[in-house]
Amino acid sequence: MNVKQKPATAELDYAYAELQRYGRRLTGEGDGLNIKLAVNPAAFGTGLGAGDEAPTIPDLDPADFQIQWHSAPLNAYWDDAFLIDVQGGSGIIIGTNSRSVLQGVYRMFHEFGCRFYRPTPAGEYIPVREKAACSVRLLARPDHRHRGICIEGAASLEHVLSIVEWAPKAGFNAYFLQFRDSFTFFERWYKHEGNDTMPAEPFTREHSLEFVARIIAAIKLRGMIYHAVGHGWTCESIGFPSIGWHKVQDSEIPEDKRILLAEVGGKRTFFEGIPLNTQLCYSNPLASQAMIDEIVRYVQAHREVDVLHVWLGDNFNNFCECEECRRLSPPDHYMVMINEVDRQLTALGLENRIAFLIYLELLWTPEQVRMNNPDRFIMMYAPIHRTYTSTFLKEGKAPERGKTPRIPFELNKVDYPRDIERNLAFLYEWQKVFAGDSFDFDYHLMWDVHREYSGIRLARVISEDIKGLQQLGLGGLVSCQVQRAFFPNGLAMYTMGHTLFNRDLAFERLAEEYFAAAYGEHAALAWEYLEGISRLMSHEYTRNELPMLDKGAHDGFVQAAAWCEAYLPRLREAAEAAAAVCPNRAEMLHILADSATINKSLAELLSRKAAGTPKEQLLPQWRELKSFILMREPQLADVMDTFYFTMINEGIIVNDW
Repeated sequence: MNVKQKPATAELDYAYAELQRYGRRLTGEGDGLNIKLAVNPAAFGTGLGAGDEAPTIPDLDPADFQIQWHSAPLNAYWDDAFLIDVQGGSGIIIGTNSRSVLQGVYRMFHEFGCRFYRPTPAGEYIPVREKAACSVRLLARPDHRHRGICIEGAASLEHVLSIVEWAPKAGFNAYFLQFRDSFTFFERWYKHEGNDTMPAEPFTREHSLEFVARIIAAIKLRGMIYHAVGHGWTCESIGFPSIGWHKVQDSEIPEDKRILLAEVGGKRTFFEGIPLNTQLCYSNPLASQAMIDEIVRYVQAHREVDVLHVWLGDNFNNFCECEECRRLSPPDHYMVMINEVDRQLTALGLENRIAFLIYLELLWTPEQVRMNNPDRFIMMYAPIHRTYTSTFLKEGKAPERGKTPRIPFELNKVDYPRDIERNLAFLYEWQKVFAGDSFDFDYHLMWDVHREYSGIRLARVISEDIKGLQQLGLGGLVSCQVQRAFFPNGLAMYTMGHTLFNRDLAFERLAEEYFAAAYGEHAALAWEYLEGISRLMSHEYTRNELPMLDKGAHDGFVQAAAWCEAYLPRLREAAEAAAAVCPNRAEMLHILADSATINKSLAELLSRKAAGTPKEQLLPQWRELKSFILMREPQLADVMDTFYFTMINEGIIVNDW
């Protein structure tokens, strides 16, 4: 086959280095595999993506290939596709762009039995395979354009670099750094917030800016799509840094800035004392223009951003109540500003795309203003209040459009629904006024990864949600999540990445594949233990979706404590047995043993809570468990976000509902 290869780039050099690194490990031979890499969309034919059939590629017989394709028009920058033609360890991998080539390299190794089940070398399984047996012919295009991970939680530089390095191995193609420098997420880790057993380390905004530069370089080296900012435009535009959800005294607000703040309850001040959560008086030209100017300046200085997220203040029921602002709804004010941002960027010849969000008050559609240039924009649907105990689909079908009415809007008096149907009603209404590119921005692995203690049930929800994205008219998912979402296992993240690439993958197949790689001969034991946790420890209860006093939940937690006690010695024994054979699997089994210890204590606490034990009587055992978790942080740091885990579970234990 004749293939015109583009000149070498740093991205292709990296893909080639990965090809050689894993090729040598796979075959045990010093020269690895003899495979050429090429970025060349034209090699797929001029009709690429124009019809239901896969593209016609000269000299290749489609009957010889595994094919995963779909008919949407293909943009070589935004969309991924690759072809692997390897026989006996020799051949070629072609992609529409450099990240597609890298994905093709990892997919080839996946076909050869390699598994990447969590970040770092501790999460890899690389078998031994003769070079002559290294053959695969595959043409693939992901089912979803948007397959991203967004920073949240507490994270070190190494945590983020590890997940960026791992992401394309699992099928992801994008990474989102929130804020300008993600300071708050790094600060939580380096200051070890909430963990008195680890001393705080020196950390400044200069450190954070340096970290972000290194992370962006890592994203670009892999050819990934880079999303940026989101939070912080409102406070940055009036001179307050967007370093997180920090409080500022009212006396620190200059009077010339106070007039730019939203008037809520008759006062112009920071909402609940937090600049980041404060809206501006968007009808005031000084306020709206300050924000527009801030956005345009940022884009001019940061051409490396592929998708710039333009969001308003965080939190809700905080929009301006002045007479002028009431003339337009919050979404109308938002449309006015992003239209002006687009106009100015167009005049400057800047093509960065903008993600606009439908979130909180912006879930309602604008009443008077429409978007002028939809091609620049990507709609981000962020159903932050939805439940994660059920999925977008019921019996394989999304809720019927128009059947569930959208709740009415009342300024600063909104109570958001949890159920799927009413959350999707917002999306359906928005799709009547915007038919462009879009994705789901969701939070499965931000809070609920610490409330669903097996990892299995949440992974099933993720699988079903992704399978429903096409029915919902959404082009993928960007996951707003803790970076260390691998406790007690990483099945949820593994499922997310691979199902975003191929929505036809059965959850059971992925789970079997994951457990075989992570636990080897002990896979059945690991599954039995976790399946019991999934069945007995009610996710509905930890989400406050059941009454606080609930006999069914109580009985399940009692059984779960006994279940953990029974499985703990078996898991420890399995870990010791695996240590001499496969240290990576031994570590995964030790993590399960830690989870059995933690889940036993949690189950005891939750059973007592569900039976009506006052929180004052629960606190001694909770403090003992929290101390154990925090003392184990050095051993669990790569897989568990202890900051979020302890914060969320302490809330479950001590709060009433």
